[in-house]
Amino acid sequence: MTWADFYMNIFLKDYYTLGILFIVILSINLLVFRKNIFSLFDPLNILCINLSSCLTIIIYLKIINNINEEYFYQLILINITFFISLKLFLIKQNNLIKNKIKNFSYFKLFYTIHLYLFFITIFLYIKFVGLKAFNYKLIAFNNVGIINYLRRIVFPGQLILILIKRELYKNNRSKIDFLYIIIIFVMFIISGDKVSSILFFLYFSYVYYMLNEFNIGIKFIKYKKNEKKLFIFSMVFVFFIFAIKPNNGVLKSFLFRLISTGDVYYMVYPNNNIDKLNIINLFQYYILSLAAPISNRIVQLPSPSLGFDIVSYLYNINSPHFGPNSRYDVISQMNIGYFGIIFSIISAYLISYFRKVKTLNFINIYISCILFVQSESIITDFTYFAKFIFGLLIVVLPIFILTEFFHILKYKKIKMCYIRRK
Repeated sequence: MTWADFYMNIFLKDYYTLGILFIVILSINLLVFRKNIFSLFDPLNILCINLSSCLTIIIYLKIINNINEEYFYQLILINITFFISLKLFLIKQNNLIKNKIKNFSYFKLFYTIHLYLFFITIFLYIKFVGLKAFNYKLIAFNNVGIINYLRRIVFPGQLILILIKRELYKNNRSKIDFLYIIIIFVMFIISGDKVSSILFFLYFSYVYYMLNEFNIGIKFIKYKKNEKKLFIFSMVFVFFIFAIKPNNGVLKSFLFRLISTGDVYYMVYPNNNIDKLNIINLFQYYILSLAAPISNRIVQLPSPSLGFDIVSYLYNINSPHFGPNSRYDVISQMNIGYFGIIFSIISAYLISYFRKVKTLNFINIYISCILFVQSESIITDFTYFAKFIFGLLIVVLPIFILTEFFHILKYKKIKMCYIRRK
């Protein structure tokens, strides 16, 4: 069942049932996790929406008898195990405070080098991608190589560093920071993601929340007072994006976009299509996802993406840039059935771990913030999460090495001057 088939033959005919089912499941999720959610712009909210969308499709397929009963119970058990495990791991959040504040001169070196990379990335992005991602996101980043990794990390990273500079180091006299923030927001928008405005404020929320945990700044309190306005602004922008694209109604399109997060389920489980697909080995899915960004520069490894295999089977399209997400529960169910609960527990632990990290080391804030905001992709598509890990490696490590080098060089010069004076 393709996207069009689901939209025309199921969604339009029964979107009231799908909508009510989605709202009920989402309400349960939010009720259970309400004490763990620190802001409207908390990735846990997005995770709850994602889980609700997927469970809506799985349960609805059972209602219309369009999924094998054994597969249904396996998926339900895997998802409920994840749900319970995540809640249990989040009940007690121990702060991992292991790092001290770096001195401002060290931070300033890192910030300056990162700022140069920021402008280089903007130039490369505009030159080779431009506005293509706004209309053709699936093919806009074809053959742009490292630019795609850079823009995933550098754009939010620059925002994180600006907030750290102003809030942690109290260096808030520069008015040009606001210009940089506007530029970053624009780069988020032209990335082609319909919820880019929400993603932008997720990074704001995390940094303010992190620093507020140490009682360093009061911006989080002010931010909390205005987050409803920011949320309304973000939702208006999201609806605007849906309104300017051809559709059969903004609200219907928005609801379909939420529910179709579970597209992989209505593609592979009706008519037992899943039995006709090649099983994506769990080792390939996780290990090769982490290794692929590096190893593929040396030798092309087989793609661990279930989504691409589905598209190839359903549409006879051989493209590595098109297809539904390779969700962990589907791949676990394909490989080990009910024992997929093992990967539910591991995934829940990883997501909860990023929520426990508390540090005043700006480099660790930078890394943890990006992984925290993107942690949802651990269950939605681990290959996507792996790209952020690789992106952090190629951005942070070289800048860190350069910062250390210039910092030591600067220290030696100061020491030499002091010796000469004596």
